[in-house]
Amino acid sequence: MKYNRKWWTGGKIALSVAISILITLANYVVGNTSFPLPDEMKVLQSCDKLKKWCGQDRDSVPDEVMLIDVTYDKQLADYNVNDMLVGEYAVTNRQKLLDFLTAAQRADNYKYIMLDVIFEKGISSPQDSALFSLIASMKRIVIPAHQDMPLEDSVLYCKAANADYTITWEETNFARFQYIHDGMPSMPLRMYQEIYGDSISKCGFLFFSRGWLCRNGITLKMPVRLSADTEEEGYMKKINVLYLGSDVLAMDSIAPISEEIKDKIVIIGSFNEDVHDTYAGLMPGSIICLNAYYALVHGEHVLLGRYGGVLVFYIFMLLLYFFISMAYLNGFSLSAKIQNPWLKLLLSLISINVLFWIIAVLAYILPLDLVYNVWIPIGIFSLLDFVANIVNTK
Repeated sequence: MKYNRKWWTGGKIALSVAISILITLANYVVGNTSFPLPDEMKVLQSCDKLKKWCGQDRDSVPDEVMLIDVTYDKQLADYNVNDMLVGEYAVTNRQKLLDFLTAAQRADNYKYIMLDVIFEKGISSPQDSALFSLIASMKRIVIPAHQDMPLEDSVLYCKAANADYTITWEETNFARFQYIHDGMPSMPLRMYQEIYGDSISKCGFLFFSRGWLCRNGITLKMPVRLSADTEEEGYMKKINVLYLGSDVLAMDSIAPISEEIKDKIVIIGSFNEDVHDTYAGLMPGSIICLNAYYALVHGEHVLLGRYGGVLVFYIFMLLLYFFISMAYLNGFSLSAKIQNPWLKLLLSLISINVLFWIIAVLAYILPLDLVYNVWIPIGIFSLLDFVANIVNTK
């Protein structure tokens, strides 16, 4: 009997270790996908509001970034279906793009250009040949490509990177970003590769960056936003967004393009048309990509190898999973020995779910600044609680 008791103790320890590892691996694998989890948007919205209430979050654009809006720079281009002209289509003015990029190439002093303008197959203009050849010959530039939307000219693919976002039928809002999607690097990852010479590599279901274990999919914290003005030193300072035609090109004689783009990350996109619903409100796709880029720069995708607090957090969670598993397997209950019915009711409400939600909120608003996924541990521990109660009552 004594031997069996030790065996069961050893079995519970082994099972608890296995459950802890399972939750950690499941969180990692699910986190590498781009699909949002149920109600993830609502949770992120609540945490984001709480962080703003604590005064820890402000809309801002880094000084090294130059934002150029092409929403109102339009021209009509030929629209072809099966190589037959069927009409005209309003697109971003390609002559203005050609003029700006020609000046940028001549100066060659910009840090990087993200040209978030799609050149869809079947839509053509007289400027295409010169514009596409220029883009293909430029250094430090990326353009978007979509899986189900071929580009107008094959010469563009050498500068193209993935620009797809994933949603589900239940969560129709954007919450999570995937750096390698369908085997193709995203625009932020391409920027990161060419600026810093680093990348994300895959080995089985694991991903690595800077020689450390990392995640391929992360929930962006969106520090760069255009949703509102920002208050600074008692007055409202408006975020500076330039318009390609009326600002950048028209003012070239006064503020030369070569001076404006010097050492800048130039983001060119439609900040009023290409918008996505996120937990931080409506946000242009270009700004989402910019946030994803800065997440890479700050190492938010790296799990091991980050500053000590993050590593301690993951070790703490692994130990917490273990002790919670042991508690359930041994039939532990907070309210089992409490006689007062009101205290018993109160303790019964303090479930494992509440514990993980508190951890998730603290991880987000404290200096750790982590987005912690509570769904997998809650689901696994709820199932374990159910099974353990059945076994322990027999």
